[in-house]
Amino acid sequence: MPYKDFGAEVLTASDVNTYLMRQSLIRVANQSELDAIPTPVAGMMATRLDNGITYRHDGSSWKRHTYATGAMMQAGAASTTTIPASTSAWADVLTVTFAIPFAATPSITFFNSTSYSGSDPILWSLGSYDATGFTLRAKCASSKTAQFVHWVATARTQ
Repeated sequence: MPYKDFGAEVLTASDVNTYLMRQSLIRVANQSELDAIPTPVAGMMATRLDNGITYRHDGSSWKRHTYATGAMMQAGAASTTTIPASTSAWADVLTVTFAIPFAATPSITFFNSTSYSGSDPILWSLGSYDATGFTLRAKCASSKTAQFVHWVATARTQ
């Protein structure tokens, strides 16, 4: 995109479209308005107000913009549903949706911080997961009440 120092000349529609519109951060309500931007060019940026995410056009499509290289991290804690008694079948006991979707599939670490009585250990497994969230699975020989689970998800941003 060209750059121009404005002087005393008349500001034309062409100047606005070339020098101002394509070099500003555009605010749109949702994905439909983002897709409706006429003739976007590489480097153009827009923020969707419905999700707060900034996008950058790469010359062919809108991509989620990351502000820095390095790792992105999200963490949380939640109670699972009751873990049913089973030594063979895994049960989905917790589903987490990330507050901000990752640009790539993250690594997920979790641990159970609830103490319980009994000799039957709870076995834990990561179920399905992607850039938007994950499912935690568990199985145990005897039914267990809700368990408090902490989790951390990390991924490189670029």
